[in-house]
Amino acid sequence: MIAPSEFQSYLECIHSYYQRWWKHSVLTDIEREQSDPFDFNLRVKEVKPQPTRGSSSENSPDIEPTLPVIQALHQYIADKKHVLLVGQPGAGKTKTLLRYLLELVEQAKGDSSAKIPILVQLKDYKVPSDDYYGIVHLIRKDLEDSWGLSLELAEIQQYLFQEQIFLLLVDGLNELSTSQEAWKDIRQFWDRCHKRQISIVYGKMAKLLA
Repeated sequence: MIAPSEFQSYLECIHSYYQRWWKHSVLTDIEREQSDPFDFNLRVKEVKPQPTRGSSSENSPDIEPTLPVIQALHQYIADKKHVLLVGQPGAGKTKTLLRYLLELVEQAKGDSSAKIPILVQLKDYKVPSDDYYGIVHLIRKDLEDSWGLSLELAEIQQYLFQEQIFLLLVDGLNELSTSQEAWKDIRQFWDRCHKRQISIVYGKMAKLLA
């Protein structure tokens, strides 16, 4: 089994790749000139459930302040929450996930107790079958094909559910298959993580909330 210290090569690969991607991606000159990569001054606020119809309250509802998006992510993840980033196409959800990924990588490089970030791209997701285990298989494929980190499925599940050293950033819910089997598997995985207080950050297009 790979010790956490041996994830350093994986972290270095991610850091190097996305820094190069930033410099060579087709972004505007104004965006490239920003001192902080992926910083588009996005702000977010926590959305709380609406009161049920007919309920009354003596006080008016509190107005949740907006926070810089990365600051908010750190805060919500520290509280072991699932975070759903919602926005219109082009709002910056994917770039926000990448910027947060880089910040988590920097933390993990200098702190052996920090979570190891894993970016999961659902565009490559396949419905589970007898020899394929959905998101866990997807994590394994990405780690090995993209970053050269080879882990057995049992190791991934242990790191994720028992030792809880992974932090998942999930992109591409809008690219997930519309099949009932796919969404059932995603919800079951989500519930399993929720019960074990494993934080996940999802990116989702606003139109999917309808």
